[in-house]
Amino acid sequence: MNTCSIKPLCVSILTATLALSLGSSRALAAEEQHAHPEKGPHKGALIELGEEEYHAEILHDDEKHTVTIYVLDAHAENAVLIDSKEILLNLRNGRKATQFKLAAAPLKGERTGLASRFVLKSEALCKLLDDHDTDARLSLKIKGKSYIGKIPHDHDHDHDHKK
Repeated sequence: MNTCSIKPLCVSILTATLALSLGSSRALAAEEQHAHPEKGPHKGALIELGEEEYHAEILHDDEKHTVTIYVLDAHAENAVLIDSKEILLNLRNGRKATQFKLAAAPLKGERTGLASRFVLKSEALCKLLDDHDTDARLSLKIKGKSYIGKIPHDHDHDHDHKK
């Protein structure tokens, strides 16, 4: 057997293996850098805003008929203060479109005129969010830029599905 013809083959195989290995580790590192929790810090469903530039976390309490949204950073970990008195939830159920305005409810320590938490008490909104036929979108501005995020239908909150 001619060893001269085996060496280039071995070098090619080694080069390909190394390239695949580096590519895989880079993809894994990018995925780890991109990874964020499935739930927000308050255990609510996450809403992606932009190309994951920001996130929002939605919680709704069917018993108290309240919906709360927290504006979060890209990693869905820290509060992001926005200069807004309200944010909008636009819902479509069948042919009916409805808009709800959640008022700023600044957390303790947040500066006047800025908030990361928004709240609305509305039985109708809670019912619509529970309905699988509802398409819901969050609309808000962060640092002058408009964002729209699709609200996932999340069943991890406590509510009764009896009709």
